[in-house]
Amino acid sequence: MNTIGSFFCLCYVGFWSNDTECVDVNECSEVYSNSSTSVSVCQPSSTCINLPGSYQCPCNSGFLLNGTDCQDVDECSDPEGAPCPDHSVCKNTIGSLLCPCLDGYEPGAQGNDTVCGDIDECLFNTTCRVDQVCTNLPGTYHCDCPGGYHEDVGACVDTDECGNSNGAEVCHPSARCWNTPGSYTCLCSQGHAGLLGIGALCVDLDECQQNNGGCHSAATCSNSAGGFQCHCASGWDTRGGHGDRGGHGDRGCVDQDECVSPSACPAHTSCRNYPGSFNCSCASNNTVCIETQTLDRGTLPRRPASRSRLFTVFLINFMLF
Repeated sequence: MNTIGSFFCLCYVGFWSNDTECVDVNECSEVYSNSSTSVSVCQPSSTCINLPGSYQCPCNSGFLLNGTDCQDVDECSDPEGAPCPDHSVCKNTIGSLLCPCLDGYEPGAQGNDTVCGDIDECLFNTTCRVDQVCTNLPGTYHCDCPGGYHEDVGACVDTDECGNSNGAEVCHPSARCWNTPGSYTCLCSQGHAGLLGIGALCVDLDECQQNNGGCHSAATCSNSAGGFQCHCASGWDTRGGHGDRGGHGDRGCVDQDECVSPSACPAHTSCRNYPGSFNCSCASNNTVCIETQTLDRGTLPRRPASRSRLFTVFLINFMLF
């Protein structure tokens, strides 16, 4: 600047003179004293950057300039989503944020400390009681009694699937239920067969399809639900009377000796018994019988055998063990 008879040089703002040149003032190293408090040239939560002849005070990461102040940014309220990984919760801090994993998760999944992975609480089988089964779930776990058991006063006890209804809810009506520890067995009753060898579905077994049901050769086998019946043919009696289990083998039917009855044949004839029948004939020297036979125009008719008698084989509906 010119003066009367001379001149002088003034450094620009942001520079200072060392008598020979103007040197940049580093405002970032200057501290202004105000009584006992030292104040930086920049506002709090900002960083001072020196420039030739000037300086800047940009807000630190996690802060935004609001007028003349740097204000904390709440990253957890970002409308595009919090910058935290799955299975974590966002917690805002001054100028930053934290992403702690949720309960049941831990950092380090997939070899990355920023990824939260599920904690397998069942891994060492110490989470549940010894009589329980541990099931790991995402972020949690369950302790349950194994199948066939239920919780009762802090312990797993066997569930009686058969109960008072003899397993009507789990077995076929023609099966008997047997409870076992943690399970049950359905056994089809005699006269029934279980499909695939189980008693969940029982079908009637037709005993008559094989060897006539074990009935006598002079009997007819008739299948019934859970059992069968042997009907002796005419001329045969049921051995032992009704209730005799004679439907098995040759014990079921015995020949009926019609000749025991005096009235089986007409007078002056002789009766001869045959298996399942009988015959009335005249003796060769019996003239009375011959005359009667001539008057009747033929041989004496054979009387029909006695009526068929029915006997039933009742099968035990429940097997005895």
